[in-house]
Amino acid sequence: MNIEYAHQLVKQYEEGLKDLAPMDYPFDEGPDGRNLLLGVPSMLTSMHAFLYDNKIGKFNRWLGFVQAMLFSGGIYTINEMREHNRPLED
Repeated sequence: MNIEYAHQLVKQYEEGLKDLAPMDYPFDEGPDGRNLLLGVPSMLTSMHAFLYDNKIGKFNRWLGFVQAMLFSGGIYTINEMREHNRPLED
């Protein structure tokens, strides 16, 4: 996955969550069990910075966690996210 595509994927996830979870949920508070997705928008914002700072390993670890939360929250299936991780070649 190249950097440009990674930014696009994060933006896609941000757009999909904008009505489901607040962008400003603090990292130091855990979800109360009612909403697994509360911290994900803040994580997505940080993931853009990891890409700009060339912290690809950290980006990929966070991407795996975010995708697990998106699956657990019923936003995407495993097969859909598998395709997200395999952009079409030009």
